[in-house]
Amino acid sequence: DISLWCDVAGERMQAARSSQLIFPIPTLVAYLSSICTLYPGDLIFTGTPAGVGMARGRYLAPGEVIVSGADVIGELRNVCVAGLGPLAP
Repeated sequence: DISLWCDVAGERMQAARSSQLIFPIPTLVAYLSSICTLYPGDLIFTGTPAGVGMARGRYLAPGEVIVSGADVIGELRNVCVAGLGPLAP
């Protein structure tokens, strides 16, 4: 049971624990292993805890730093850059 979080520009947007996942981690790994080979370094995306920006009217801006982390695993830092967006021709 590990702590999971996501901060945007230093503000905690999401926080949860692995015990709150719908399916336990061993079940996820077993299921995925039954349909594809998993290798060291592979990432398993399981969805997201409450707090997504769109639900709160908070959108990412160029230059903002997103830090996603998990206890005992570490952190992943990404810097937002401007893009064309979904309505661009």
